[in-house]
Amino acid sequence: MQSFLSYVAEQYGHKKEDVATDALAYLLNRYESARTPFVRFIAECGYRLPRINTFQSRKGGPNGIPDLWIIDETDSCCAIVENKFWAPLTGNQPVEYFNYLQDGGLILFVVPDTRIARLWSELKKLCANADRPIEPLQGNILLKVLSGKSKSHHLCVASWEQLIPYLQDRIDNTEAHESEAVVFIEQLRRICKVAIQEEIRPLDAAILTDKRVGKQVYDYTRLLTKIAKAADAATSGYFRLIQKDCGGNGWLGYKCEIGEYSAWIVFDARVWSSYAKSPICITFDNNIGRLKDILHTHKEKLDVIDDEEYAMLYIPIILTPNEAEDVVISNATSQIQTVAHILNGIYP
Repeated sequence: MQSFLSYVAEQYGHKKEDVATDALAYLLNRYESARTPFVRFIAECGYRLPRINTFQSRKGGPNGIPDLWIIDETDSCCAIVENKFWAPLTGNQPVEYFNYLQDGGLILFVVPDTRIARLWSELKKLCANADRPIEPLQGNILLKVLSGKSKSHHLCVASWEQLIPYLQDRIDNTEAHESEAVVFIEQLRRICKVAIQEEIRPLDAAILTDKRVGKQVYDYTRLLTKIAKAADAATSGYFRLIQKDCGGNGWLGYKCEIGEYSAWIVFDARVWSSYAKSPICITFDNNIGRLKDILHTHKEKLDVIDDEEYAMLYIPIILTPNEAEDVVISNATSQIQTVAHILNGIYP
């Protein structure tokens, strides 16, 4: 069976909002075991859906292109699910989208957890400006869900971090056919996690004007070069540099060989910000299964990070604080030698 994630990624590349929308539509149309908890989730958000006929993704209309149309048994649109990661609202959202709904219909925005309150405030302002003020609803079971009613229509904001676990916890995977939905929901969770991590948060004025921050990042990238070259010289061919890569997106690295394994020694700001271990690490993206077996048997010597979202393994190279440059480089080189010895079958 082809990976659902690979299928939608091939169709839409890096447009993760479209990928997530089509993934959700596929799940809800194909699997009753996913559709039932989804309907319950909306009920706990404060709205009860009528009997559903189908889910249609990104169907166009005169007032824009809603992400997911929920069509009832009378062939009317009873609800719209609008998927937002970090994209702004369009000029038609939410007011013009009310025109697509039957009386009493719902627009549900699904966003990252940290965006709920901010988006709700924006939606209330837009509705008030269009003479469609929102009256808040009470009694929602799910925490952080914000919902209200604007004239005859309902409006709600929930998060992907709430929806995905809700589906995972309540899905019935006892039947073989339906158990496929469990796999697909997990893949949808991974799409959403990657998209949520892409937010560029508001910039800190104090950091922007602090020359020490820029100097420190510059020092890290120069340390990478010195550490890589020192390890290349010190490991008797067990660790060998192949080429330097110009990098990008907070990444700068040297391709290397460690025994029979291809790897990179890199400055990686994403890994650093995600795991708070070190700005410099060794990265593996091939032979992951085999490497896991080897590296995890040496947990007392190595701190191995298994990043399933990116199908990567990372070994942080811990930098020694408050020491001279030669000590920092020597200690880092020693860590790389340990990795090289393990992967070459020489156990220090």
